[in-house]
Amino acid sequence: MPIAHKGMLQAAKAMACTAITAMDNPAFIEEAKKEWQEHLEGRSMFHSFLRMLLLQSFNKGLLIFE
Repeated sequence: MPIAHKGMLQAAKAMACTAITAMDNPAFIEEAKKEWQEHLEGRSMFHSFLRMLLLQSFNKGLLIFE
């Protein structure tokens, strides 16, 4: 089995376990929402996503400001 396939299976297992935890524990969902709101720091989700993309692009040297 190729290594990429093994990695994908591990990721799927992790996501499935997280989904089961979320369904069995409503407090888990509430904690995730609270953590997400703290991450947004009053910005909209779009602005947070855009900021993340810009920072990643800048850190990888894809954005050059002259």
